[in-house]
Amino acid sequence: SPQRAASLRLTEDGRRLLDAGDAVKALTRLERTIVIDSTNPYGYYFLAKAQNRLGRYQESLNFLDVAESRLNGEPFWLAEVHALRGENYRALGQPQRAETSYVQSLRLNSGNRTAADALLRMQADVQSPTK
Repeated sequence: SPQRAASLRLTEDGRRLLDAGDAVKALTRLERTIVIDSTNPYGYYFLAKAQNRLGRYQESLNFLDVAESRLNGEPFWLAEVHALRGENYRALGQPQRAETSYVQSLRLNSGNRTAADALLRMQADVQSPTK
């Protein structure tokens, strides 16, 4: 539909802004994606990513829940959702929930670098004699 096409274009614009480090401008663009098409799962995912970058971890988790509910049958994107969820839990001081999310991400996509790197960091932290 024309709405989906417009929403996906805005999602891509938002993703580019996030990649360029402008989370505030990306957030504004991405909020419009779900106003235009509330069924666009990628809009919700990238909204979650923008919220994460702005330190709004609970808001990010809320958007991830919506994205996950709309991404059935897309293991790559579900793995991205779980990896970002892990990052939010880690930032919120919930390491067990973070680890569970990272493991789930890797079950869906063993090549997810965010989850794999985070699990390695967590293992190193546990093994570190200074902790």
